[in-house]
Amino acid sequence: MQALLWDAVRDVADSDIPKALDEFSRKEGPYQGVRRVRLIMPLKTIPIHDGKGRAYKGYKGDSNHCYEIWQMPDGKWERVVYTTYEANKMGTDKKPHPAARRVMRLHKKDALLLDHPKTGPAVMIIAKLSEQRLDLVAHNEANADARSRSKDDPLDYVRVSVSSLQKYNARQVFVDEIGKLRVKS
Repeated sequence: MQALLWDAVRDVADSDIPKALDEFSRKEGPYQGVRRVRLIMPLKTIPIHDGKGRAYKGYKGDSNHCYEIWQMPDGKWERVVYTTYEANKMGTDKKPHPAARRVMRLHKKDALLLDHPKTGPAVMIIAKLSEQRLDLVAHNEANADARSRSKDDPLDYVRVSVSSLQKYNARQVFVDEIGKLRVKS
């Protein structure tokens, strides 16, 4: 079926793929009338074992849950990235130094106020958490993820490292239930 599907859509423009797949489902043959196909992709997972040692489920270990930013004794900021698996595991603590002080914990869609050299003071939203950097967009930009992939409406991310956050005097912004803005300094 995979080879036949590939033949049906290989030379078709992206906008015409749904039409080509509809025609494929109406064609005479062993797959006539097929409306849905489930794709199964093998993934590397972290196995979770029960009391008898049997793996009963697995977690995909590549999604980042949050960044913790720590101030080291010498004053520099350092990041610690927690995967979703680590965040849900009991007793996970990755303090980088015994005398380090946690400055902030950042999740996707959190707001930051920073003094950016190009934009000046700006409230930015965390759009992506990657291992080495944060991708930020202005707080008034909607649908940033889809727009960044679009050729017609390109959206530029502000990409910053942890040292850049310290240089730009980043502060976390909170909005409470009644709309009151609070900046954590």
